[in-house]
Amino acid sequence: MASHRLTTDAREAGMATEIAWRSYLDAVSAVLPAGMSIDDFTFTGPSPTTAGTASADPLQGLSIGTLSLQLRSTTAPVTSDLLDALDALPGIDSPWVASVATAEEEGTTYYAVSLSAVFNDAALAGRFSADALATTEGDAAASTEGGE
Repeated sequence: MASHRLTTDAREAGMATEIAWRSYLDAVSAVLPAGMSIDDFTFTGPSPTTAGTASADPLQGLSIGTLSLQLRSTTAPVTSDLLDALDALPGIDSPWVASVATAEEEGTTYYAVSLSAVFNDAALAGRFSADALATTEGDAAASTEGGE
């Protein structure tokens, strides 16, 4: 029983910073305006063995890390709408645009948008938290009792 508890504790600690990246990539893609795509999606944050750092910006909420996006748009972006759409996503907080510039590739001109946002703890998957495991174990016990 003690070794099971140690294993459970280790898994919880090791997975504490897990984020369901595919869900976030899909959610961000879904709120982008027509003609805009993601060129780069980068996250900087703590690992399970290192602590997070406080934001230097006092106007930002508590953060577990920073998301940086490089976007490409075929039309001039309305940055306020883009920021509002990103800010509405759970786990994403305080998005800001660092730059918007025109660029050209293979004779096609586009707008290059660089923006960042902080991730708060609502972004964490929490699949192996004590609460999630208790719920899973409770569901399994109820399923076993009901199947007999």
